[in-house]
Amino acid sequence: MLLLFWCLFFCLLFLWLFFCFLFSVFCFCFFFFVFCFCFFFLLLLFFFVFFFLFLCPFGIFF
Repeated sequence: MLLLFWCLFFCLLFLWLFFCFLFSVFCFCFFFFVFCFCFFFLLLLFFFVFFFLFLCPFGIFF
């Protein structure tokens, strides 16, 4: 009976740690993709602002 209890306890502990690990990996991937998307969006915005402010008055755009 005690052996069964310890087996169940370690199985639940292993499952709990496994789900915590999966959740942490998911959070890391989610925040990494959000950071990459924000960085790419800000870079694109900076490029368009630079392009329209500095190159259009000199007639390069036309």
